[in-house]
Amino acid sequence: MQPYTPGSGNIQSNGGYITLPPYVREITVTAKGSGNNDFSGTDIYFADAPSVSKAFAPAAVNPGGQTTLTITLKNPDLGAPIPGMNVTDLLPSPLKIVSASHTCTGGSLSAAAGSSSLSLTGATLPTAGCAITAVLEWPSDSASISACFATPTLTNRITPPAQFNTAIGQLNTEADAELSCSYTSPVVNVACTPNELFDSANQVSVCTISSNAPAGTSGLNVNLTLPASNPRYSSTCASPITIPAGQTSATCNIAATANTVAGDGEVTASLAIAAPSDVNDYTIGITPAQVVIKDDDQSGGSVAKAVPTLKEWALIAMAALLALFGASRLRRR
Repeated sequence: MQPYTPGSGNIQSNGGYITLPPYVREITVTAKGSGNNDFSGTDIYFADAPSVSKAFAPAAVNPGGQTTLTITLKNPDLGAPIPGMNVTDLLPSPLKIVSASHTCTGGSLSAAAGSSSLSLTGATLPTAGCAITAVLEWPSDSASISACFATPTLTNRITPPAQFNTAIGQLNTEADAELSCSYTSPVVNVACTPNELFDSANQVSVCTISSNAPAGTSGLNVNLTLPASNPRYSSTCASPITIPAGQTSATCNIAATANTVAGDGEVTASLAIAAPSDVNDYTIGITPAQVVIKDDDQSGGSVAKAVPTLKEWALIAMAALLALFGASRLRRR
């Protein structure tokens, strides 16, 4: 577009107004003339381009915890919806999507649960703007816990125009947000109740492996040092034993073997927490737990017991009393 100064000679224009469509992002003003230097000046006003920003709430989590990512898409008060909007967000590892939704008009949102990316394509940006909301999780498996230690702060970025663009253009300023992670290994203990059994039927001790924090979504695998093999007892304990997701304990049993063998003494079954497969999985607390299996059988056969005896003077006294009793009976006759 090239406007001309009206008239001829040394005539100055009093200015003019040109309404440009909103997708025009650059205007060049050039003074042209013949013979003499010319001067041209102008004030140019135009609105901001559509823009994107983002934030985490909360901005800090533990492995197994969740946060909400909000991607805010702004319409720069153009007075009309903006078509052809596309947004892509590639989440830094190990973040995973739990669920996602948006308030924009139309478009197709791709954000599968368990994936690490989301995209909204072919949407319209309303006059009042809109947002994409995604619930994210920092997983609690060993690799994700290690990532929490190795990189406790993640930066999530959306870089226009590759990851954000509209049909009329966009503000090419990167949108970023930070999420922090902290982790303290749970303390794991073991205890067996009761801790004494007899070698009779239905004598069972329940052994509880407990954590001071709920297990993450993958559960918590705890390594055990199992009781030594012995015919006097049996065990359902296995290594590793898994504390289920969201729970704080798991159990197994030690059962006495019923028998009638006298004098077979006592044996002790010992169950202990072993070192974790990954040093960050857990810290060992109270361990081991011991169950004593006792002998409750009597010795076989019988032993003759001595008959109490009377001493000599007691026998003489008894004989005298019997003699007196006999003499008394004779006189009565």
